[in-house]
Amino acid sequence: MMLSVRWEQHSVKATERPSVDLLVAGLIIIILLLGSLLIFARPKKTPVRHPPKPAPPVPVKPPVQIPQRGLGISLLVPYKSDSGVRQDVWQWLREYWTNELPGAQICMGTDWETPFCKTAAVNRAGAQAGGDIMVILDADCYISGEVILGCADRIRQAGKENRKVWFIPYRNFYRLTEEASNQITSSDSKKPYRPASPPPETSIIRTESNSPTTGHWWGALIQIMPREAFAAAGGMDERFAGWGGEDVSFMRAVDTLWAKHKTTPNDVLHLWHPTTTSAENPYLRVWQGQDSAHVNDSLEGRYQAATGDRAKMSALTKDCRWGKPQDVAEAETSDPSTEPIPAVTAGPKVTPPTAKPANSGLDILWPQA
Repeated sequence: MMLSVRWEQHSVKATERPSVDLLVAGLIIIILLLGSLLIFARPKKTPVRHPPKPAPPVPVKPPVQIPQRGLGISLLVPYKSDSGVRQDVWQWLREYWTNELPGAQICMGTDWETPFCKTAAVNRAGAQAGGDIMVILDADCYISGEVILGCADRIRQAGKENRKVWFIPYRNFYRLTEEASNQITSSDSKKPYRPASPPPETSIIRTESNSPTTGHWWGALIQIMPREAFAAAGGMDERFAGWGGEDVSFMRAVDTLWAKHKTTPNDVLHLWHPTTTSAENPYLRVWQGQDSAHVNDSLEGRYQAATGDRAKMSALTKDCRWGKPQDVAEAETSDPSTEPIPAVTAGPKVTPPTAKPANSGLDILWPQA
């Protein structure tokens, strides 16, 4: 009887357990389902869209500044027009130098006296020069710009080494015929015709007093020097009136007061224009209003006698007045009626000095920036 009761109780408990397990499992499933619903039912966050970052700026390299050919060089051109061939020759040469040495400063000085005083014209041009290299350049001189650049480089290098040097920059001087000169001046000044070296014999004017290999003895047509050398001689001596003696005398002064000049192994060419010769000697030139080809002989002789003697040369040139205020004052008050000078073209001035020059009645052509 007791066994029977225990078995019944055990049977009841055995039948009750599965239902409890199912209930627990169901609850777990329900909880999981609710959790899933809560997870998937959450509103999705809208992503915040930021504007794209700008790309880093591309570094811009500053433009390379290429120095202009001839920068720091002042070309001192003594000039008085004849309203004819001489004027045409200079107009072509002026364009030639603007293209050949675009960085150079072209200073034209003139003189209104009769006879023409080249030395005064050079000094007036020099009074406005701003370059460290000064080139006394006749208005009928044709020479390669490379020669001037080479001399300028050697002068500057010598200055860095505490040496002194300046140049009569040629060894062969040729006076060209009218036809040979026209061949040059009719060519494009940007791509000019350059005769062979030496020029053909038919292109050269030969005279008894005109040897191609001795022209540099007289310092004719072109001289290249540092501005300190020009100043050491006081500029050119304005007591020379008319043609003859002024170039060689200035050369002797600079040789004595600065340093002995050097030459370069190249040609220089004189472009043809009408000239006036002396009645005394058809091989000697004179300028309009000049009575004699020997008018400057005495002064030239004094320079020759003082060559190599610094004391004598200093005494001879003490009255030379290059750079003094009256140079500019005279240019402002002189009568330019003989030939209107073209307008000034202004541009950046090289040092020294730093300020741009005032227009003092001279023709000054500055390179454009």
